Amino acid sequence: MSFPDTRWSILEIATASGDTVARAALDDLCQRYWQPVFAVIRGREASIETARDRTQAFFASLLEKSTLRRAEKTRGRFRTFLLTVLWRFLRDERERDSAEKRGGDTENYALEEVENELIASENPLAETLDREWALMMLERAVAAVQAEVVTSRGEPAWQVLRAFLPGSTDTPDLVAAAKTLGIGDSGVRTEIHRLRKRCREALRRELMSTVSSPDELDDEIAYLGRVLRRELASS
Repeated sequence: MSFPDTRWSILEIATASGDTVARAALDDLCQRYWQPVFAVIRGREASIETARDRTQAFFASLLEKSTLRRAEKTRGRFRTFLLTVLWRFLRDERERDSAEKRGGDTENYALEEVENELIASENPLAETLDREWALMMLERAVAAVQAEVVTSRGEPAWQVLRAFLPGSTDTPDLVAAAKTLGIGDSGVRTEIHRLRKRCREALRRELMSTVSSPDELDDEIAYLGRVLRRELASS
């Protein structure tokens, strides 16, 4: 299996070519990262409507400006690049609001300056974005597995087996699950093992397009696991 381009590499091409495939990549960006970006902005805004408007403004700014053409220079994970751009956007917005009140000009910040600031400090934006990103990746992986199970076994079987995947708040009972599925205890254990394996594979597929190389993939999966465990422990 060949390793795909990172998402920001595809988007860099999109800004240059504007062809159908490239535009589809831009649409995919907005769909995949809208919720994590919204969660970050919502944490800074009292109004949900204002948060939605600023989220839309961020993606519009991202697509309209030449920022994506410089993504190749940042390297690393796409999520880190996106957070850097988002942090600059929010700081510029804050400066613009202040300038409007003062009647002055805003100050522009280079991506490199913003990235250095993020690295040098424990920024709450990173924690929020990482949490929402992890939940989104898990949700997409589980949805892929759900489609497979529903097609092969039906919706009732999925409702039973879903409780054995990460993110479930139920306490699974193997005996009850085996009875509902009409198989023995050993059979349900095999089903669960296969299901979890397919979920891990689906998760790897989701993450492959967000890192720069195969070497980063295992680290990213391990990091996602830590983020999800913290989230589940606090919920």
